[in-house]
Amino acid sequence: MGYGNGLTATLLYEVHQGMGEKGLRWYYGAGGHLGAWRDGRRRYGPYYVGEGGFHMGVDGILGMEYTFSGAPINLSLDWKPAFQLIGNPGLYLGDVGLSLRFAIQ
Repeated sequence: MGYGNGLTATLLYEVHQGMGEKGLRWYYGAGGHLGAWRDGRRRYGPYYVGEGGFHMGVDGILGMEYTFSGAPINLSLDWKPAFQLIGNPGLYLGDVGLSLRFAIQ
């Protein structure tokens, strides 16, 4: 995911559980992220980021997904809070994702 003049990579381990309805599942998991940004002092939302550097932290994920029967399509909605350890440390709660994916079964 990119923010301003930077790039972040996240690796997550997820556990998927059925919800009783065929094709509908919820999932949760955890992992970590690392990345870097460059250039001078820039505004990103309400924050100012420094001259550049490295960042690293831990992430959680919680979401729901539905895989359509008869079509290899999957739709998901998830929330991914993160705790940044290095580079602007703190708790970040704002990442929400909506995905449309090709489902391999």
